[in-house]
Amino acid sequence: MERAGDLDGAATLYKEALDLAPGDFTILSALVDFHADMRHWGEAVAAIERFVGSNAATPEDRLAARMRRAQIHADGEMDPPRSISVLRDVIKSEPAHQDAYYMLAQQYFLLSRHQDARAAIDRVIELATAPGQPLSAAALARYYYYKGRILDAAGDARIRHKREVDRGHVASRHHDDAIGGGIVSGRARRDIP
Repeated sequence: MERAGDLDGAATLYKEALDLAPGDFTILSALVDFHADMRHWGEAVAAIERFVGSNAATPEDRLAARMRRAQIHADGEMDPPRSISVLRDVIKSEPAHQDAYYMLAQQYFLLSRHQDARAAIDRVIELATAPGQPLSAAALARYYYYKGRILDAAGDARIRHKREVDRGHVASRHHDDAIGGGIVSGRARRDIP
């Protein structure tokens, strides 16, 4: 039906399929993808909430659905605070969830909450390099790259402030020179008893 252009009929069939198998993550994913493709974020989130609220799904599937909800808030709705709220909930129930911490770092970064972003990315790196964890070079490289972005962004604010202060000093030096003094000569005059 979806391919034939009957989008309302397709939505109805997806919902009916999920009603028949309320714990089937594959069906939920198809329904959520359909709503996401249509930019119906609220309907996608509502389907995920119903799925997570049912006891029919496995804990792993409910966790995956909550991560998908965080992704919808982040990438679809572009609502970092809502995404952060879902991610905190995920981390509360699954404290070693690396993807949740990585996504949390990204959402904090978007809000210019660089210290929170750094704490989240540091936690991801800590989890990824913990003894007994399988080490993925690609994932670790991605985490360190993002940490660099966070540090650069946090540093930019300090650099901007330093530049403004320096400009203030430069302006005052030009002012002193214009009135016949200068910073050096002013200092020299203070040193004379």
